[in-house]
Amino acid sequence: SLLMLPKEYFGSFDLVLVDLSETVMSNLVTKELDIMAALSLLLKPEGVFVKNELYFEKLNSLFKYTIQINYYDVPAICSQSMVFGSNTVDFIKTKLTDHKVDTLFATMDGLDEKFEIVHDYMQNPTATRHCSSGSEEEPSPQDASPGIVLVLEAENATRSIESSDSVKSAIVSALEREGLHLVSTITSDENGSVAVAMMLEGYIVARTFPENRYVAFDIHLWSSFDKFEHVKKSLLEEVGSDVASSSSFRIVASGMFGVASWVQDSMSRGPKFTQLCDDLKQEVLEEPMHASVANKLLTTVSQSWLQKTTGAILVVCGASSEECTGIEAFEAEGFDAVVPIYTCSNIVGDVGDPEESAILMYACEQELIGNLDAAVSVHGQFEGVVLDRSASFEMAQIAHKILSRARLTTSLLPQGGPVVLALLDDSTQNWRRVFVDSFRRTFEFSPADVASLVFNSTESGLELAIFVTHDEDFINNMNLLVPFLEAEFELTGEIRFIGGGRFHWQGDDWQPSQFFLPDGSYDQVGPMKQWNSQEPVGHQSIIQLEATDGTLSREAFEEMVAETLSKMNIETTPQDFPDLGDGCVLAGIWPAGSLTVLYDGRSHISINLFTFDQDPQF
Repeated sequence: SLLMLPKEYFGSFDLVLVDLSETVMSNLVTKELDIMAALSLLLKPEGVFVKNELYFEKLNSLFKYTIQINYYDVPAICSQSMVFGSNTVDFIKTKLTDHKVDTLFATMDGLDEKFEIVHDYMQNPTATRHCSSGSEEEPSPQDASPGIVLVLEAENATRSIESSDSVKSAIVSALEREGLHLVSTITSDENGSVAVAMMLEGYIVARTFPENRYVAFDIHLWSSFDKFEHVKKSLLEEVGSDVASSSSFRIVASGMFGVASWVQDSMSRGPKFTQLCDDLKQEVLEEPMHASVANKLLTTVSQSWLQKTTGAILVVCGASSEECTGIEAFEAEGFDAVVPIYTCSNIVGDVGDPEESAILMYACEQELIGNLDAAVSVHGQFEGVVLDRSASFEMAQIAHKILSRARLTTSLLPQGGPVVLALLDDSTQNWRRVFVDSFRRTFEFSPADVASLVFNSTESGLELAIFVTHDEDFINNMNLLVPFLEAEFELTGEIRFIGGGRFHWQGDDWQPSQFFLPDGSYDQVGPMKQWNSQEPVGHQSIIQLEATDGTLSREAFEEMVAETLSKMNIETTPQDFPDLGDGCVLAGIWPAGSLTVLYDGRSHISINLFTFDQDPQF
C-alpha cells in the first residue's frame, strides 16, 4: 500500500500516527526501507511521527529527536506508552501550545509539569535519515505492477441514470475530460443498468439503482494514478452527485505488466526522499578536554544531587602508579569522605591466558570487597560513585560486579541508590556509559534516570554520563543545568540521552481514576443513525490470487475463468480485452451480477465480483 501512495504525499505531513501490529511493522516496503522508515518519509522536516507501544529504540535510529511517554492511568490496559520522533522538533525544549482541543481523557492542564509522563529522550545526530542525492534513477527492468481499486458510492444523483446508455455516456464524458484512453464498453439493462468501460489505464464498472438515486462505481487503475481524484470528481459531476453525497475507499490490487507508461507510473508513486544527504554532515571533535576543566565540570554536576557532608564518594581509579584526578577534584570541592579504589596490580596489562585472567580478576574482586567494607564502616555508605578517567575496562567490570550484587548493594550503597558519574573522551569509551547505565537495572524502578550530556569547546569535547534516583523533576533540572554549565565553563552543551527506570507494575487490584463507557462518554447516536439508514443492495467481493508455482499463461487464465463460470452455472460469456499490456481483462454481466477479472501478465489475478443476492455460500 505504501508503494502506491502518490509521490507528492512524501514530505508533506505535519503528523503521522502509526498503530500497526508487530507482524506488519517487521515487513519490508523496498529493499532499503521497512514499514517504519517508509512511513517516516511522509513527514515534513518539522513534522512529528507517533507510534504507540515500545518502539523507542527503533524510532531513535530514524529521527534526530525522540521521546517516549508512559501514562499510567489508562482504563483496561493500565498504562500506555507512545513514542514521538522528529528531525526538527526537540521535544524537551520546544514550548508546548494548547490548541484548545476538547478531550475526554488527558488534558493540557499544568504545562509546567509537561515532562511528568516523559520516560525516555534521545538526541541522535547520526540517525539513519534516508536522504536523496538529488537525482532519481529510473527503474529497470519492471519487477512489479500494482494497481488500485477505488470503490465510489455516489448518492443523491440528480441526472438520468435510468439506462445503461446514459451511464455509459456519463463515464465516456468523464474519461474524455480527464484525458484517459477509452478502448471499449459493455452495457446491460437486465435487472438494473450496468456499464463497463475498458481503458488503456484501467477499467470502470458502474451499477445504477434509479429508485435510490444511487450509482456504485468501481475504478481500477494500473496507470495514471495521479488522475484518481480527478476521475472521481468528474464521475460525480456527470451523474449529478457531489463529494458531500458520496463516500469512497481504496484497495491495493494487481496492475498490468507491459504498459507503455510503466516507468513514468513507477516514478510517480511510492516512497520519496525529500531531504538531501548533504544536510546530514556532522562535525566531530576528537581532542579530549583538559583534566582540570573536565573534573570541575564533573564535580559541579554532582553537586546538583550530592551533599558534601552526607555519605562518602567512591572513586574507581586506574593503577596506584597513575594519577587519579577525580580524587583531588572532589576533595578540592570540600567533600568530607572521598574513598579511592585502585586497579589491582595483578590485572594491569595483558594477562594473556583467559583462565588465568579470570582467576586474577576474582582475587582482585575479593580484595576490593574487603577494602570497601572497611571504608563503609568508617565513612558510611557511598552516596556517589565516580568512574575516573584513569580506570580501565577490567576495573569497571569488577566494580560493577561488586556493586550490583544484592548483598553488597545493600551494605555498600544507600537504599535509594547512589549518584553515579563517568566521563567519556571519545566513542571508543562507550563501556563507561554502559557502566553508569547498569545502575538503572540495579535500582530499577522509576524515578531512576540515566542521562548523557555532551560538551564542546572550540578545540575539544567530552561526554558526561550520570545516574540519579528519586528526582521527580529530572528533565526540567537537566534543562536548567546545561545552560548554567555552558555559561560557567564557556562551552556548548546538549542533552543527548535520558533513560527512565523500569515501568511500574500497578497490581491486579488497580483501578483507573476514570472509566469511559459507550453510554454517556461517547456520542453513539450519529453513528447508529447512519448504520441503521443503510440499505444494502448487493454483495461485492474483491479477491486477489497469486500463483504459487510460477507464471501463468493467458490461455490457462482464460480457461480457468470459463471453467469456474460453468461450474457456478453463470450464464455469461465474458468479453476479452487482450491488448492492454502483457495480461488481459475478462468482463461479463448477467442478470444476477457482474464480474471483472484482471490477469497482470505474470502470476497475479484480481477478481471483482458483484451479486444482487447476498449469499455467502455463493
